[in-house]
Amino acid sequence: MKKMKIIFVNFSIGGYVGDSVSMTTIVKGLEDRGHKVIIVTTDGDGYFYDKVKSKMYAPIRKKLLEANGKIIKIDGMSVYPIHCLSSRFGMYCPSAAKEARKIIKEFDVVYVINWYYHLGMVFAKISHELKIPLIVGPMASLEDVARSTKKRQKLLADRMYTNDMLKNSNGFHCVGNQEKESLVKLGVNPNKIQVIDNAIMVDDKKNIKKTEIFKKIDLSQNKDPFLITIGRIDPKKGLELLLLTFSKLLKYDSVLSGNYKSNLDIGYNCKLKFEKEVEKYCYMWRETGQYSKRDLNSN
Repeated sequence: MKKMKIIFVNFSIGGYVGDSVSMTTIVKGLEDRGHKVIIVTTDGDGYFYDKVKSKMYAPIRKKLLEANGKIIKIDGMSVYPIHCLSSRFGMYCPSAAKEARKIIKEFDVVYVINWYYHLGMVFAKISHELKIPLIVGPMASLEDVARSTKKRQKLLADRMYTNDMLKNSNGFHCVGNQEKESLVKLGVNPNKIQVIDNAIMVDDKKNIKKTEIFKKIDLSQNKDPFLITIGRIDPKKGLELLLLTFSKLLKYDSVLSGNYKSNLDIGYNCKLKFEKEVEKYCYMWRETGQYSKRDLNSN
């Protein structure tokens, strides 16, 4: 197998949402197979819109800001931060084009994760100019619901970058069939699209400490029906389908009370409040314990 040199481009390198975790999982997997991989990112605050996530990201961002244009190691991965002048204005990086022309030609593939941020769009454009194969993983950023926010700015970006990218990209990585269908509607050749769902590193999710969660909630793994969802509580995750199903198991017409929310409101109007049931059935895997009222409200 030929060893390749691959650039991954993303607006941040934080592990708080699916696309960032997916990127680090793929990067480490490729490195384990002997490929040379570098992540090009910004030193901006990709989570400026969320105070909690922004605070969590601050230590990583500090390293990026202190890199001074040098490649650094973060979680064992090679990271090349490019200065971001404005996090709120599309993660604008004034030197993006200059940096892209300088380093892209040394690599075999450019993989842009997410869309509608300046660094990624510029690297996609330059990779085509330099005839370096381009892969784009939109991570739902090209879905209708995502394109409807900041619509004017994105229409301008479409004219400058997106329309050409949809025609010129050598391949697309989708994390579900819905995303593939959306790209086809945008005019992408279906033969260029590969659907590869997000992977879960099982060894990373094993609980070192036994929680006896099933015993706590008086649930039999072998006899009682139960549902597990992995991901943040967010309207775009379609959790209303899970809630509707869950509500039938509990014989209620809704599940979460208005007092319970994670980093974003679930967007599901509840007619009834039953906080005890939520405390009983909600379990946070990463923290190896049940949600508490304080934890939910603080997120």
